[in-house]
Amino acid sequence: MYSRVLVNWCPHCNMDKVAHTIHGHHYFQGTSSSNKNMYWLFLICPNEKCGGASVASVTVEAQSSDGFSGVSIMNFFPERPKTETPEMLDEKIAEAFEDGEKCRLKGIYSAACSQYRRALELGMKELAPEISAWKLEKRINALAKEHKLTPAIKDWAHLIRLDANEAIHGDAAATKELTLSLKELTKYTLIYLHTLPKKIEEAKSKFTEQQ
Repeated sequence: MYSRVLVNWCPHCNMDKVAHTIHGHHYFQGTSSSNKNMYWLFLICPNEKCGGASVASVTVEAQSSDGFSGVSIMNFFPERPKTETPEMLDEKIAEAFEDGEKCRLKGIYSAACSQYRRALELGMKELAPEISAWKLEKRINALAKEHKLTPAIKDWAHLIRLDANEAIHGDAAATKELTLSLKELTKYTLIYLHTLPKKIEEAKSKFTEQQ
Protein backbone atom coordinates (compact mmCIF):
# COMPACT_ATOMS: atom_id res chain seq x y z
CA MET A 1 0.00 0.00 0.00
CA TYR A 2 1.43 3.36 -1.05
CA SER A 3 1.31 6.40 1.20
CA ARG A 4 2.12 10.11 0.99
CA VAL A 5 2.65 10.46 4.74
CA LEU A 6 5.26 9.30 7.22
CA VAL A 7 4.12 8.57 10.77
CA ASN A 8 6.59 9.60 13.45
CA TRP A 9 7.13 11.91 16.42
CA CYS A 10 7.16 15.65 15.62
CA PRO A 11 10.20 17.51 17.02
CA HIS A 12 8.37 20.86 16.92
CA CYS A 13 5.07 20.21 18.72
CA ASN A 14 6.49 17.12 20.45
CA MET A 15 3.46 14.99 19.59
CA ASP A 16 3.77 11.27 18.95
CA LYS A 17 2.43 9.34 15.95
CA VAL A 18 2.08 12.37 13.68
CA ALA A 19 1.23 11.67 10.03
CA HIS A 20 3.79 14.02 8.45
CA THR A 21 2.94 15.00 4.89
CA ILE A 22 5.70 14.16 2.39
CA HIS A 23 6.40 17.37 0.42
CA GLY A 24 9.49 16.22 -1.41
CA HIS A 25 12.00 13.40 -1.77
CA HIS A 26 15.51 12.79 -3.00
CA TYR A 27 17.03 9.43 -3.90
CA PHE A 28 20.55 8.80 -2.59
CA GLN A 29 23.18 6.11 -2.55
CA GLY A 30 23.71 5.11 1.06
CA THR A 31 25.40 2.29 2.91
CA SER A 32 22.39 0.07 3.50
CA SER A 33 23.25 -3.62 3.41
CA SER A 34 19.86 -4.42 1.88
CA ASN A 35 18.77 -3.92 -1.70
CA LYS A 36 16.12 -1.40 -0.72
CA ASN A 37 16.08 2.10 -2.18
CA MET A 38 17.07 4.98 0.08
CA TYR A 39 15.54 8.46 0.10
CA TRP A 40 15.62 11.73 1.95
CA LEU A 41 12.06 12.87 2.66
CA PHE A 42 11.05 16.48 3.30
CA LEU A 43 8.15 16.48 5.78
CA ILE A 44 5.61 18.94 7.18
CA CYS A 45 3.63 18.41 10.39
CA PRO A 46 -0.12 18.64 9.62
CA ASN A 47 -0.97 20.08 13.05
CA GLU A 48 -2.40 23.54 12.30
CA LYS A 49 -0.73 24.94 15.43
CA CYS A 50 2.63 23.51 14.35
CA GLY A 51 3.41 23.09 10.65
CA GLY A 52 7.04 22.34 11.50
CA ALA A 53 9.41 20.96 8.87
CA SER A 54 11.47 17.80 9.38
CA VAL A 55 13.76 15.61 7.30
CA ALA A 56 14.06 11.82 7.38
CA SER A 57 16.36 9.34 5.70
CA VAL A 58 14.45 6.15 4.91
CA THR A 59 14.61 2.86 3.08
CA VAL A 60 11.62 1.99 0.90
CA GLU A 61 10.49 -1.15 -0.87
CA ALA A 62 8.79 0.74 -3.70
CA GLN A 63 8.03 4.26 -4.89
CA SER A 64 5.46 5.54 -7.38
CA SER A 65 3.35 8.60 -8.15
CA ASP A 66 1.05 7.43 -5.34
CA GLY A 67 3.81 7.66 -2.74
CA PHE A 68 6.00 5.13 -0.96
CA SER A 69 5.51 1.64 0.44
CA GLY A 70 7.49 -0.44 2.89
CA VAL A 71 9.09 2.60 4.51
CA SER A 72 11.59 2.19 7.37
CA ILE A 73 13.08 5.24 9.09
CA MET A 74 16.86 5.32 9.45
CA ASN A 75 17.33 8.87 10.74
CA PHE A 76 14.98 11.70 11.67
CA PHE A 77 15.90 15.36 12.09
CA PRO A 78 15.66 17.40 14.26
CA GLU A 79 16.44 14.64 16.72
CA ARG A 80 14.30 14.05 19.79
CA PRO A 81 15.64 16.15 22.69
CA LYS A 82 16.92 14.18 25.65
CA THR A 83 15.48 14.59 29.12
CA GLU A 84 17.84 15.58 31.93
CA THR A 85 16.70 13.41 34.81
CA PRO A 86 19.55 13.07 37.34
CA GLU A 87 21.08 9.65 37.95
CA MET A 88 20.65 7.43 41.00
CA LEU A 89 17.27 8.76 42.11
CA ASP A 90 14.65 6.59 43.75
CA GLU A 91 11.92 5.58 41.34
CA LYS A 92 9.16 7.92 42.56
CA ILE A 93 11.46 10.96 42.46
CA ALA A 94 12.82 10.10 39.02
CA GLU A 95 9.30 9.49 37.72
CA ALA A 96 8.07 12.90 38.91
CA PHE A 97 11.06 14.69 37.33
CA GLU A 98 10.71 12.75 34.08
CA ASP A 99 7.00 13.64 33.91
CA GLY A 100 8.00 17.27 34.34
CA GLU A 101 10.48 16.95 31.46
CA LYS A 102 7.86 15.41 29.18
CA CYS A 103 5.37 18.19 29.94
CA ARG A 104 8.03 20.89 29.43
CA LEU A 105 9.03 19.51 26.03
CA LYS A 106 5.38 19.56 24.98
CA GLY A 107 5.00 23.17 26.14
CA ILE A 108 2.62 22.27 28.99
CA TYR A 109 4.44 24.52 31.43
CA SER A 110 2.06 24.64 34.41
CA ALA A 111 1.93 20.84 34.54
CA ALA A 112 5.73 20.70 34.18
CA CYS A 113 6.17 23.10 37.12
CA SER A 114 3.83 20.98 39.20
CA GLN A 115 5.84 17.81 38.51
CA TYR A 116 9.21 19.49 39.13
CA ARG A 117 7.91 20.78 42.45
CA ARG A 118 6.66 17.30 43.31
CA ALA A 119 10.11 15.85 42.53
CA LEU A 120 11.71 18.55 44.69
CA GLU A 121 9.35 17.85 47.60
CA LEU A 122 9.86 14.08 47.34
CA GLY A 123 13.62 14.50 47.14
CA MET A 124 13.73 16.68 50.23
CA LYS A 125 11.28 14.54 52.16
CA GLU A 126 13.20 11.35 51.46
CA LEU A 127 16.49 12.93 52.50
CA ALA A 128 15.22 13.92 55.94
CA PRO A 129 11.94 12.17 56.81
CA GLU A 130 12.51 13.01 60.47
CA ILE A 131 11.95 16.69 59.73
CA SER A 132 8.27 17.31 60.36
CA ALA A 133 7.87 20.05 57.79
CA TRP A 134 4.92 19.54 55.48
CA LYS A 135 5.25 22.77 53.53
CA LEU A 136 8.04 23.15 50.99
CA GLU A 137 9.02 26.49 52.53
CA LYS A 138 9.45 24.93 55.98
CA ARG A 139 11.26 21.90 54.60
CA ILE A 140 13.76 24.07 52.73
CA ASN A 141 14.47 26.04 55.90
CA ALA A 142 14.70 22.90 58.03
CA LEU A 143 17.14 21.20 55.65
CA ALA A 144 19.26 24.34 55.44
CA LYS A 145 19.35 24.56 59.23
CA GLU A 146 20.56 20.96 59.33
CA HIS A 147 23.27 21.94 56.79
CA LYS A 148 21.82 19.51 54.25
CA LEU A 149 21.23 22.38 51.80
CA THR A 150 23.80 25.04 50.99
CA PRO A 151 22.84 28.70 51.57
CA ALA A 152 22.96 29.26 47.81
CA ILE A 153 20.50 26.43 47.10
CA LYS A 154 18.26 27.61 49.96
CA ASP A 155 18.05 31.17 48.59
CA TRP A 156 17.48 29.92 45.03
CA ALA A 157 14.83 27.46 46.19
CA HIS A 158 12.83 30.16 47.98
CA LEU A 159 13.06 32.51 44.99
CA ILE A 160 11.78 29.90 42.54
CA ARG A 161 9.26 28.47 45.03
CA LEU A 162 7.32 31.74 45.14
CA ASP A 163 7.09 32.00 41.35
CA ALA A 164 6.21 28.31 41.07
CA ASN A 165 3.37 28.73 43.56
CA GLU A 166 1.88 31.46 41.40
CA ALA A 167 2.26 29.36 38.24
CA ILE A 168 0.64 26.30 39.80
CA HIS A 169 -2.06 27.87 41.97
CA GLY A 170 -2.45 31.44 40.66
CA ASP A 171 -4.22 32.98 37.70
CA ALA A 172 -1.11 33.56 35.57
CA ALA A 173 0.07 30.69 33.38
CA ALA A 174 3.59 29.36 33.82
CA THR A 175 6.12 30.70 31.33
CA LYS A 176 8.85 28.80 29.52
CA GLU A 177 11.47 30.81 31.43
CA LEU A 178 9.99 29.99 34.84
CA THR A 179 9.68 26.33 33.90
CA LEU A 180 13.33 26.16 32.86
CA SER A 181 14.39 27.87 36.11
CA LEU A 182 12.38 25.43 38.20
CA LYS A 183 13.80 22.52 36.21
CA GLU A 184 17.38 23.68 36.82
CA LEU A 185 16.76 24.26 40.52
CA THR A 186 15.17 20.84 40.92
CA LYS A 187 17.85 19.09 38.87
CA TYR A 188 20.81 20.54 40.73
CA THR A 189 19.16 20.16 44.13
CA LEU A 190 18.51 16.48 43.45
CA ILE A 191 22.05 16.02 42.17
CA TYR A 192 23.41 17.68 45.32
CA LEU A 193 21.16 15.75 47.71
CA HIS A 194 21.05 12.33 46.04
CA THR A 195 23.24 11.79 42.98
CA LEU A 196 26.48 13.27 44.26
CA PRO A 197 26.52 11.50 47.65
CA LYS A 198 25.75 8.16 45.99
CA LYS A 199 28.46 8.66 43.37
CA ILE A 200 30.97 9.57 46.08
CA GLU A 201 30.01 6.48 48.07
CA GLU A 202 30.31 4.34 44.94
CA ALA A 203 33.78 5.72 44.18
CA LYS A 204 34.79 5.27 47.81
CA SER A 205 33.70 1.62 47.74
CA LYS A 206 35.66 0.94 44.55
CA PHE A 207 38.75 2.55 46.07
CA THR A 208 38.38 0.49 49.26
CA GLU A 209 38.03 -2.75 47.27
CA GLN A 210 41.31 -2.01 45.46
CA GLN A 211 43.28 -1.67 48.68
